[in-house]
Amino acid sequence: MAEKLKSPVIYSLMGKGVLDDNHPLNIGMVGMHGTGAANYAVHHCDLLFAIGVRFDDRQTGDENFFAKSARIIHLDIDRKEFSKNIRADVALYDDSALGLFKLLRVIKREDFEPQNPWIDQISEWQHNHPLKFEAEGSIKPQEILNAINILTKGAAIMTTEVGQHQMWAAQYFKTNDPKKFITSGGLGTMGFGLPASIGAQLGNPKTLTIALAGDGSIQMNSPKS
Repeated sequence: MAEKLKSPVIYSLMGKGVLDDNHPLNIGMVGMHGTGAANYAVHHCDLLFAIGVRFDDRQTGDENFFAKSARIIHLDIDRKEFSKNIRADVALYDDSALGLFKLLRVIKREDFEPQNPWIDQISEWQHNHPLKFEAEGSIKPQEILNAINILTKGAAIMTTEVGQHQMWAAQYFKTNDPKKFITSGGLGTMGFGLPASIGAQLGNPKTLTIALAGDGSIQMNSPKS
């Protein structure tokens, strides 16, 4: 869909992996822990197509200023989500995958011109507002995640606990497939990552699984070991 429309893609924490992190149309996670380019894009866009989202405040911030200039199309299987937090100008009730498939059958008959000025503007935001950290001194968590990316080339499964390391993973870990970044989102469950990694490894014995955890979350599981 994104490639056909030649449209940039952003995602929430739980949507990470929906598009290869290295895809040129992927501009990163939106919200308080998101990329500058993703947040600027939402703020300045004139149309936002939201798929299977609940618009929680970690992504929207002050709802009165979220995508203020945009018309919003919301595709969701839960009718209660429509205009619950953010108004929907168009509400599409369907399973996300089936709904996208139906829309794609319609739009594939059309030709879409590249949105060069918009893409150029986003590229400028990406250049001016990249994710960054101070690499001097002791080894930084972001450096470890960058090293993991080099070694795994996006093919590993990563599970996380809840906390700052979770946000670093969402920002810096690169995945090339859906369902390879497994984390506890809205529930915020400490102690989730370790058992999730065991399940992921058992279900995918030929794929490397990495559990990223902080000391507090590890202690949630230590009494059970």
